[in-house]
Amino acid sequence: MDLGKAIHTVRKKKNLSQSKFSKLLDINQSYLSLIENNKKNPSIKLLEKVSSKTDLPLPILLFFSLSEEDVKDEKKQLFNMMFPKIKEMVSVIFDEEDYD
Repeated sequence: MDLGKAIHTVRKKKNLSQSKFSKLLDINQSYLSLIENNKKNPSIKLLEKVSSKTDLPLPILLFFSLSEEDVKDEKKQLFNMMFPKIKEMVSVIFDEEDYD
């Protein structure tokens, strides 16, 4: 799971700087940077704020954070084949932008 990358990508798609987004979330910029670099794990409460401020449902944010490491070895090939297409479809439903 790569929550940091998902949050970073969503923030960038919303054209928000780290400084502006951290203020929206009521956290300091350095803490947001640590989260985006997977050095710190955000709380559920903070993830709910991220979801609210980006108009992206929390389950979708979590879905975007999935990575190959979250899948059993015998399913990784299938994951790598299917996940990009599913992610693209979900992106269209929720924002019509690709959250890669």
